[in-house]
Formats: sequence, structure tokens, C-alpha cells
Amino acid sequence: GNLSKGYRQRVGLAQAILHEPEVLVLDEPTVGLDPKQVSEIRKLIKSMAGSRTIIYSTHILTEVAATCDRILVIEKGKLVAQEALNEFGATGEVVKTEIVMNKSSDKAMTAVQKVPGVKNVRRSEEGTHRFIVETEAREDALAEVARAVVESGAGLVRMAPVALALEEYYLNLISGRISA
Repeated sequence: GNLSKGYRQRVGLAQAILHEPEVLVLDEPTVGLDPKQVSEIRKLIKSMAGSRTIIYSTHILTEVAATCDRILVIEKGKLVAQEALNEFGATGEVVKTEIVMNKSSDKAMTAVQKVPGVKNVRRSEEGTHRFIVETEAREDALAEVARAVVESGAGLVRMAPVALALEEYYLNLISGRISA
């Protein structure tokens, strides 16, 4: 009763894994932890993934993206989706990446559209020097996108994954805009 919330979380996790169960159910295991502890818990969970089934119950989708390799979405007691997560923390085989350039360039956009593995390219709402590209979830596809932007002369400033890919998927799923 005298332990902090974070310390109680860690003690509870230690109790849960002490006997090496085949199935481990974790309910919001990182709530109340500081960033260092969250990182340590994520590493611990990932290290156990190959040797047992871990059910991770949470509403914090960034935790899901950082820790899990598969999701099941349950809404009102019904299973509404089952998806694999790719190494970029997004569902399925498509990754969204924001491209930021030194200058606006239709030539860069056209070059990126021609890259094998690119599914969609659109201007970002954040400004004329940015666009969002959807690619197959492969590092080589992203490398080719970077090459295309650089060779177009637009001046690649940065490429960053669109952070809310899993949240966007979930919101679209429960609103009915996509079906599982």
C-alpha cells in the first residue's frame, strides 16, 4: 500500500511472469511508469514474445505500435478486426511517410509516384513543401522514394513516418470508413 503507482505496476508484472506462464495477460502495463521504465517494460515484453502468448490490453495505441506484432480490435464485446503490424507500427502492408523538401516540386511528386511500391502520393495539409507518400512496408521502397526526391532537385529535408497510423486505422475502423 505504500508503493508508488509505477512501483506497484512493476511488482505486479514481476508476480505475473515469475512462474513463466504460457499465456500472459497484461492490462495497461506501462501506466504510471516514467519514460525509462516504459522503455524497460517494452523490452521485457518483446523479449518474452517468442516463448509465450502475451495479450496486451490497452487504449494507448502508441504502446501497441511499439510493443506488439499483431492487434485484435474489440468493440462492444465483438471482435471487429485482426491485423498484423509491420515493423513501422502500422497495420497491413502500407506505410505512410511525410516527405519534407526545401522547395515545392511537382517534379519530385511525379518522380515518387513512379517508384515501385508507391501506392499513393498527396500534398500534405501542412504546407506546399510537404507531401504524404503511402508505400509498401519495405525499407527499400522508402530508400527509393528518398532517392527520387533527391534526384528531382527538390532538396530532401526529412522523411518521417506518419505517427498516428495505428490510431487512424482504429478510428476509421470504428467509424465504418474501412472494414476488417
